[in-house]
Amino acid sequence: MSSVYFQLYLAGLEVRNLLAGRTYDSRVIDSPNKTTRWAIAAELLAALFSQDFEEQARARQIFLDHGYFDEATRSLKTAESPADRATAARKLGMLGSQLATAHLIAAVFDTALEVRRAAAEALIQIGDPGVATAPLNALLIGEMTRDIPEIPEPARRKEFMWLFLAVNVLAAGALAMASALAVQFLVLPFWLGGLVGLLLYLLTLSLNRLPDDDEESLILNNFC
Repeated sequence: MSSVYFQLYLAGLEVRNLLAGRTYDSRVIDSPNKTTRWAIAAELLAALFSQDFEEQARARQIFLDHGYFDEATRSLKTAESPADRATAARKLGMLGSQLATAHLIAAVFDTALEVRRAAAEALIQIGDPGVATAPLNALLIGEMTRDIPEIPEPARRKEFMWLFLAVNVLAAGALAMASALAVQFLVLPFWLGGLVGLLLYLLTLSLNRLPDDDEESLILNNFC
């Protein structure tokens, strides 16, 4: 077994010991090895979702007491990659400790969108009574809608005109068919059936007038 796998095996063993309330080797938990610490942090965070509340409390305390919390807050502030900063914010949210509140509030103003989202979600997850959730929810909604591209006004107009034209073409086709059936089954003269169809179509056009901008936006939002 390679040294890396052996270290991870020992780390997993000691994490299980401490979560069960048994004695454990703190030297393994305090290992300076990054891979080992990453694996231990992952197991501690997973234990926070355990059905055993005592196990949750032990995992949270170990995360706080053995430097994992400090590592997460440091990564949240200084990691070059926005993905790493967002991951740190999510870890703090999973931890659920109000000690992370100030760090996450600062991260809400991060330059990266994914970090701001992760920080806001983590603050909501923690539920610190000193932090109002309404602005955070508004922030999340605002960030999400920012991702939706605006349709340029000329494009919206063109899109609507095609929709309007399609509706009227379909209406004309339906009325032509109705006129043909009237001629065949009601024994009307051909010219009279055509006149009836034309009048009905003109009535349809008058009812399907081109709407104003507000009505157009409402129709587009319903169809698109």
